[in-house]
Amino acid sequence: MDDSIPVDILRGLNNPVQYISECSDFLDKMKQSSSFALVKSIKNFIDIFMGNQSSAAEQSEMIKQFMMEMHHLMSEHSLWREESEEALQVAIEALERYLMYKIFKVAFYIPSTNDLEMDSKFYHCARVHHFLQPHHLDIEHTSMHQLVFRAAADELRQLDAERFKAPRERLCFILNAVTLLSNLIKHTSGQIPGADDLLPYIIYTLILAAPRHVYSNIRYIQRFRQPSQLYSEAVYFLTQLESAVVFVETINHSVLTISEEEYIRAVEESQMRIQNGEENLSSLRASPRSLSRDSSFSSLTPSPFLVPDLDGPGRRTPALNAPLIEVNGKDLMTFNELEEVVAPSTPYLSTLSSSSGTEATTITMGLSALTLSKMHLFLNINDLVYLVMNCILICSTTNLQCRQHWD
Repeated sequence: MDDSIPVDILRGLNNPVQYISECSDFLDKMKQSSSFALVKSIKNFIDIFMGNQSSAAEQSEMIKQFMMEMHHLMSEHSLWREESEEALQVAIEALERYLMYKIFKVAFYIPSTNDLEMDSKFYHCARVHHFLQPHHLDIEHTSMHQLVFRAAADELRQLDAERFKAPRERLCFILNAVTLLSNLIKHTSGQIPGADDLLPYIIYTLILAAPRHVYSNIRYIQRFRQPSQLYSEAVYFLTQLESAVVFVETINHSVLTISEEEYIRAVEESQMRIQNGEENLSSLRASPRSLSRDSSFSSLTPSPFLVPDLDGPGRRTPALNAPLIEVNGKDLMTFNELEEVVAPSTPYLSTLSSSSGTEATTITMGLSALTLSKMHLFLNINDLVYLVMNCILICSTTNLQCRQHWD
């Protein structure tokens, strides 16, 4: 049986890896002496924003206003004055990415909103309705459909990965997921799908993926993505996803192809499994990639991104995907993963690379204990298992070597 997805269904997908070089080129220019004033403006804005306690609407307006001002300043700056509008827009995209990586935790988790409450509501509904199958939504179900559903669900699961912080990157995963589903319908029916055709496919994929923070992601993109870059297709797909979220939150037997008795029984069984901790989490784990792509699209999971500081030459930033801890030649954790788990102020990060022998073992065991204490920060069962296995391997291995790579 052919287990690959037809090429025409993969058409139109994007990979956020391409944004790395854009950000790198932008940062190289910003390290030149002539850009000192621009750098100062950016760093001052970040400091002000990080200490700001305003509402989501006010924060959104702050970002949009600052981006407009920077667009004007950069267009008249010697580094971009002779560049095309397209080249300038690439630099603006890189600036947005840099800013949002720096202020992500303040911008994504806004206390004055009900985003987390809505996330929790959706996630619970998705888990409760995990029993639903395509035929309950009147969707054709073949082996190829299942492959595409899983591939689209993998894209939506990336919304829970904190390594992707820019609104553009998160929007990219949503666009990829909906594009896959739209192309699937076009491939099987020969017609461009309308909103009513596409919505059931998105609903099923959302339930299959069950992202924990889908609502927060939608609001984050709407608040902080450059309005000029929310073009018609992006807005349409984002609106379709939002409609699917509302559908899942209000779902009942009357909108499904299922009897009331069967629906009630299935919901009660799901709720019982969740309460007893017996829920089948297989669909919440990332499935193996089945997409056939060329070398530039070898994986839908981009590598962690490097976002260095604008402190000019002389300061070097750890490569986020460089192994920090190695045991018997096996890379266990990267700087990026460690940074997500351990508070930046911990002394372990600064002493680990210079330690060896018994001292290194002691420090690493302490680090393991500390990371275990942060388990509540992880978003899914895969992360928890990975963290525990790291700690067990580190603590049980005597041949420990510590190293830190720099880009």
